Amino acid sequence: MGVGPLIGFLILMALMIIGSVSLWYFARKKKSKVGILISSSLLLVFLAILFMNKIDQLTHSKSDVCEDLKFAQIILHDDF
Repeated sequence: MGVGPLIGFLILMALMIIGSVSLWYFARKKKSKVGILISSSLLLVFLAILFMNKIDQLTHSKSDVCEDLKFAQIILHDDF
């Protein structure tokens, strides 16, 4: 798996913790609109990063597969 995904996961968790803490902090100072704005923007960044790989997997087309097979020097005789 490697260290890269682990570091990415830790960064995403830090974003979620910072968002939660900022919401709690600004709610205590009676400025909940600012806290909601900051935490929701961090949540959107978190979700965008989280689903980036899923969207890439769903949009894998036939031309992408043919390029991958050509890179691996595999000849595909059937059409799929």
